[in-house]
Amino acid sequence: MGTRYGWRSGRGHAKAMVSDGKVVLDERWLSAQELSLQTSGTAATAGQNDDVPALLFDASDEEDCTFSFKLPDNMTKQALLKIFAYWNSNASSGSVVWDLDWRSTALGEDTASGSVNNVTNTETASADTDTLEKSSAFEVAASSLAPGDIFHGRFRREAPNASDDMSGDARLIGLLIQVIEPKEVTVGRL
Repeated sequence: MGTRYGWRSGRGHAKAMVSDGKVVLDERWLSAQELSLQTSGTAATAGQNDDVPALLFDASDEEDCTFSFKLPDNMTKQALLKIFAYWNSNASSGSVVWDLDWRSTALGEDTASGSVNNVTNTETASADTDTLEKSSAFEVAASSLAPGDIFHGRFRREAPNASDDMSGDARLIGLLIQVIEPKEVTVGRL
């Protein structure tokens, strides 16, 4: 896993993580405690499940959290940014709809400018309650990002979506962020 305070870089490590001809160049874990809650009425609720810190996303309201991080300086335009949600619930059936709005800002740019981009995933609850789940990847092509930019994300449960029919709270444990490069790009760089 990534370090709490920074990127776990493949550079300088004896073993790079390789999967499907791709190299996980950088990885970061953002726990529920590191995600920011809005001061507006749309914020998820900070809580826990059996002593595991979590953000609680209600089944009746669209609630959210935010995060930001600096993209690695050694990322190329061939890279792919993948974000996975780790979550659980006390429901034994139904689906939850997770949504990610994001934008990227370079030094000298207005942080409120630029278009907001969106990625949505629908996930099904495990038949066993309180089981740790991992979402499908929210994917962002690096061709729309630049090395060293600040990535701003708003992560939410889209409870009003007709496909979100899971009762009770969806508990977000954290987000895993990976920068994945094609293997041929990273040869000689690690």
